[in-house]
Amino acid sequence: MFKLIAGLDYINVEGSFALDRFHAEAIFPMLTALFRFQSFHFWPFIFILILMLNWNKAVRLPLAWLFALLLGAVIAYSFLYLFTPTAISAIGQTAFSRSMFHLIPTSIFLAGLLFQKSKIIVKFP
Repeated sequence: MFKLIAGLDYINVEGSFALDRFHAEAIFPMLTALFRFQSFHFWPFIFILILMLNWNKAVRLPLAWLFALLLGAVIAYSFLYLFTPTAISAIGQTAFSRSMFHLIPTSIFLAGLLFQKSKIIVKFP
């Protein structure tokens, strides 16, 4: 309501939802932001390893729906940052990692489901 009254825009990049062109310069910063060893950034490496070890379970129902949801969200965010002027914020490396941050709990949940009833057993002392 305040933004409407004050005449403020909902986006910080003018025309950010219009298809612009392919911004190849945003690819490396996006990957750097996602696979950096700071904070939660070690998780994508682990998650990809878990997916490779349990690929057959990840692509079968019912887990395929959750995997498709995660993959679709990553593709949608990547499309947004690669084909619209919001590539400027992806190059800054904070916007993309913040966009992906809310997918971390879902990926942890999927990883737990992938290990459910598997032969890999982790015992804590």
